Parts: sequence; C-alpha cells; structure tokens
Amino acid sequence: HIMINYIAQAKKNPQTKTLSYYAQIAPVTPLKLDDIVRRIEKTCTVSSADIKAVLDALQHEIVESLRAGNSVRLGDLGSFRATLSSSGVEAPENVSASLIKSVRVRFTPGAKMNEIFGNLKALSFNRVEGVIKDETVTE
Repeated sequence: HIMINYIAQAKKNPQTKTLSYYAQIAPVTPLKLDDIVRRIEKTCTVSSADIKAVLDALQHEIVESLRAGNSVRLGDLGSFRATLSSSGVEAPENVSASLIKSVRVRFTPGAKMNEIFGNLKALSFNRVEGVIKDETVTE
C-alpha cells in the first residue's frame, strides 16, 4: 500500500460564505534533483555525474519542446503539455490572442501512475494534525 498523509483544509464557499473542511495532501518536503541522483546511483553502475547530466538534459529537452509548442511523453511516467485559459466570445472570428489570460504546463500521468494512484483500494490514508486555512477565511 502507498501511504498518503492528509490534513484538514478550511475553505469558504464564495457564494454561501459558509466554511467547510476538506481533506488536502499534507505539506511535504520535496525530493530534490540531487536526492534523485543519489538514489539512482545506488541502484545502478552509472556515476552520479552522468546521472545528473542525463537528468539536466532531460529537463532542458522538456522545456525546449514545450517552448516549441510540442507536448512531451515520458512513457509510464506521463506527459507534459501547454494549456491556455482565455475569455470567451460569441463568434469564432473574434477569437484572438488578446483573449488569452494565462498559459500553464499540465502534467498527465501515464498508465503506470494511474494504475498506482487511481486505485483507492491500493492506497492508505493517514490524517496528520493541523488545519490549513484558506486565504479567504477570516477569523
């Protein structure tokens, strides 16, 4: 089983102004690139310098591919693609770049990731102490 720690998250409904609490992933310490390099180095014969060089090159290629307007598929891990958020207009001929509000990069998990995290029965949940307050919540 995979253990997922969660915490209570306070959120106020903007329409009803009522406060509700939701399960939210507990804050975690991120695994950094150097940590990943050390972990990979323990499981293979490739040097840490070579592993870091490959991971740096992978990061660079992902960024450059997205910059060129392409999506990037990384097998079982998943894929990265750019998405747009825009205002709507009534006629297609009125759609223009001035309507674009933001551009984001989205990650879509691959089949293996979905298999692991998409099955609630394969996950265990542990509530940790504390409450995360929404910035719209006033005391």
